[in-house]
Amino acid sequence: SIDVMLNQIIADSINDASGKGAMNIMEDDEFKSGVAKIFDKASAEMKTAIEEVRQEQEELLEASSAKNAAKMKARLNVEQSRLEGAEKSMVKVMSIVEKEKAEVEKAFLELEEAQQNESQDLLRSVVSGGIVKQGALAGTILFTFRSITDLVLTFGGDSSHAMPALIQAALAIIFGAYIFFSRGS
Repeated sequence: SIDVMLNQIIADSINDASGKGAMNIMEDDEFKSGVAKIFDKASAEMKTAIEEVRQEQEELLEASSAKNAAKMKARLNVEQSRLEGAEKSMVKVMSIVEKEKAEVEKAFLELEEAQQNESQDLLRSVVSGGIVKQGALAGTILFTFRSITDLVLTFGGDSSHAMPALIQAALAIIFGAYIFFSRGS
């Protein structure tokens, strides 16, 4: 449309100029007003064309914004679904953890109770086992401390305490094993 307007202006100018001399054209008020009208008309058409282009750009921008908004909404929906799935998984995991924690606490309490019963059983076994088990307990304690003392002296530089430390440790182990394995009888 701009090319059409320029061609029209040129054609009109040539037609007007062909009837008059080149020098007279510049002084002719009618010619000047005609050219001014043509340029005014072309300017108005260009303004209209520019406004149409601006409107088309705004429509394209709105359409593009709508598409982008739809895409963002779809992405948000996908992310929301993922978040909900993760929350559900987390709830399941937390539930499992709570169950496992309760089971571990229960097992820990049972273990403590069993250890208390075991130590009470061992003590009852020694007390009710008579003089032999009581003597074995006393021997275990005595020979354990004596072997530790002789071992310290050995590491202190006196190697003559090495053999007694070894013998006393063996006796402490034997007495301790007797108490441990004979508690059922």
